[in-house]
Amino acid sequence: MVTWPHNTRRVEAGPDKLAVFESLLQQKLPEGPSVYIGDSPTDILPLLAADVGIVFGGNQTLRRVLHAAGVELRCLEDGAVITSVDMSVPVLFFADDWHTIGRALLIESNC
Repeated sequence: MVTWPHNTRRVEAGPDKLAVFESLLQQKLPEGPSVYIGDSPTDILPLLAADVGIVFGGNQTLRRVLHAAGVELRCLEDGAVITSVDMSVPVLFFADDWHTIGRALLIESNC
């Protein structure tokens, strides 16, 4: 479910999630990298479209699909630098808790 001021709609399919994510990026948002946090295979398209894609939780199907597609998964640890990524290979980060994600994003915004 995506809720934005005066607009609520159900989004379930991967292409729909990508369309909503790209639509949000077109709006006037604060400067900085785009971040998408996803936990299912239907999140793959927006995860890869974001400047920083973070896989949340332990969905093994999602991880197998990403591995088969040649996407590198890196552990997002407290204090990890997430902006210096070699993009010759698609890279996503993974985390199992919101605290780790929050800390990593806060550290990046203070750099």
